[in-house]
Amino acid sequence: MNELKRITVIQSVVDGIRTQKEAAKILKLSDRQIRKIVKRFKDEGPEGIKHKNKNYKPVHTLSNELKEKIIQLKLSDDYSNTNFSHFRDLLEERENIKISYSALYNILNNNHITSKKAHKC
Repeated sequence: MNELKRITVIQSVVDGIRTQKEAAKILKLSDRQIRKIVKRFKDEGPEGIKHKNKNYKPVHTLSNELKEKIIQLKLSDDYSNTNFSHFRDLLEERENIKISYSALYNILNNNHITSKKAHKC
């Protein structure tokens, strides 16, 4: 729906029905951004309006295979009794997997795996 609105508004600018300032206000963009989008629209058609990063994953994104491996390792007998911090250290030491604590936490937490609490003596 959002892309359709952008196409309609930009098309109205190209057709001379709206000014770039009006389009900028409607789409909540700057005049400069509208100029660039209008140029891309003229050069590439409606495809030029799409955000260029729409279907790209960031380069530092972990693969689904690596995430699954981390989950399986955590559930294994070797690592099941470790807390997340210790597990992270062991992943780097034993499995040669370097991962930030927050990324590890998110992977495990999103899969309903909780960190073990430290034992009180």
